[in-house]
Amino acid sequence: MKCRALVFAVAMVVAAPIVVFAQPAEMPQGIMWQSLLGSTVVYSKSGDLSLTGFERLTAVFLPPAQSNTVYPYNPSDGGKFWAILSTADGTELARYDFWAQERPAPYWVVDDAWVTDLATGERAEGGRVPVEPGQYTLDYFLESGRFYTFAFSVERLDSDDPFQPQTFWFANGPWRDWGALTYADADPNSTLHWTIFLRNRGREASRDVQVELAVTRDSDGAAVCSTRSGMSWSLMREWRNHRFELVGPGGRLFRAGDLLARDGAYTLRMAIDGETYGTWRFEVAGGQLQHSGRAVRGAVDPLEFIEGGPDQWWHIREETGQAPATTPAADGPAEEAVAPAGDTPPAAAVGEAAPPPQIIAGATPVTINGHTMVPLRSVFEWLGAEVKWIPQAL
Repeated sequence: MKCRALVFAVAMVVAAPIVVFAQPAEMPQGIMWQSLLGSTVVYSKSGDLSLTGFERLTAVFLPPAQSNTVYPYNPSDGGKFWAILSTADGTELARYDFWAQERPAPYWVVDDAWVTDLATGERAEGGRVPVEPGQYTLDYFLESGRFYTFAFSVERLDSDDPFQPQTFWFANGPWRDWGALTYADADPNSTLHWTIFLRNRGREASRDVQVELAVTRDSDGAAVCSTRSGMSWSLMREWRNHRFELVGPGGRLFRAGDLLARDGAYTLRMAIDGETYGTWRFEVAGGQLQHSGRAVRGAVDPLEFIEGGPDQWWHIREETGQAPATTPAADGPAEEAVAPAGDTPPAAAVGEAAPPPQIIAGATPVTINGHTMVPLRSVFEWLGAEVKWIPQAL
């Protein structure tokens, strides 16, 4: 435990300041949504689930707890804070007991977890448990009872390359649909950002893509802000948090106050490699960004509330429940496509449309001076023809 205390002391020195809630009395316990999406990771090559993945799980408004260590919540002598992983039929698979400390109030940050395989009663190696294709639920508990629920699914995909057979696992769920407008310390003079989780659903470990964002005002269709053009982003197979800086006309940094100065409804559209990825709608009223849907405090069951804190405004994709017209690189690039193994992937079982028709790798149409062109080499090779470059023919 001395090692844990030293790590904590160093972390406190280098940690960035955190905006603190204006805390009303009796605030219900919850989990910061960005931390939940970032810490819940299904590793694509092993199919293992971790709850201490790429971001630290952060809970809010937990009751005080006592321990002889720097972790008031811990599975040994402190308060108890844990999660149970269950299948769709209610079978409990694993228990995650958390080591958490407050820094600063009301945030409780998880630094580690002891993971127990409930089928064997043994500690899981490396804090991970293997998951098979199917639907899952994570229920989060305190000694007072369950206080949060998170549902997701897992699909297994086998490579269609006969020379390099591989199996990959991918998590599906809220990562695809939720994005947030954010600005540092809730200060209107700070730059406005768009935060969203993206991934590369393919054989390659990473893939570079072009991401374009544009915000327009609904009343007159006027362009408000966008991302800088020509920016490239690297996407991994696992869902990762990406934060996009928004700029106004002329490329100047777009302050949050520039948006808040005019009440009304707005639309954010996002494209990846030129293909529509999603649409999010939001509203400014009384000079403030408005929460919507599950992010409205007190309007939904606390078990499902989207907690963004004082400086994140989360919104759900308009196309939720519908398959996009095309499959962009971020969620299944054509040239890295993989075929499902065995049963239909879980996503199809919850009402999504059938997969899009096969797309020829490398044959993405491009428009030049008003003319749409398609690279023919990829088309001919897909048909089985052998294509050679003969410079003497020029």
